[in-house]
Amino acid sequence: MNRIQLYCVMGLLALILSGCRPSYQRDTAPVQGHVTVDGTPLTSGYVIVVPSSGRMAKGTIQSDGSFVMGTYTANDGVPLGKHTVVVQPVPADAVGNEKLLPGPAIPKQYEVARSSGLEIEVTPEGIDDLILELRTQ
Repeated sequence: MNRIQLYCVMGLLALILSGCRPSYQRDTAPVQGHVTVDGTPLTSGYVIVVPSSGRMAKGTIQSDGSFVMGTYTANDGVPLGKHTVVVQPVPADAVGNEKLLPGPAIPKQYEVARSSGLEIEVTPEGIDDLILELRTQ
């Protein structure tokens, strides 16, 4: 299964599940923010929140470095609790899609949960402007 087919299946699954809130869905709170690399906005990629258990949350990084997180549906927030955060660049095979532009290179450590060093704690109030400052040095 190629990536496009996988994204279609994931989108269909999200559509099916968005009709009601099953008992396995945890409470979420809104999380949005910005990603920079050495002070410059990261212009594409994904912010992924990796919980110790349950579903991951994902936000697409916009051209100004901003993102809004979603777990069960787009922009519905992040489950409450303390979580590890990773930042994924746009895959090389996705560049060329007019909505996805290659951004500055980021150190590989930020792409892996055990080495990212990025953590957040989500409370019921959420996080209005989470700043993820990535360093290349």
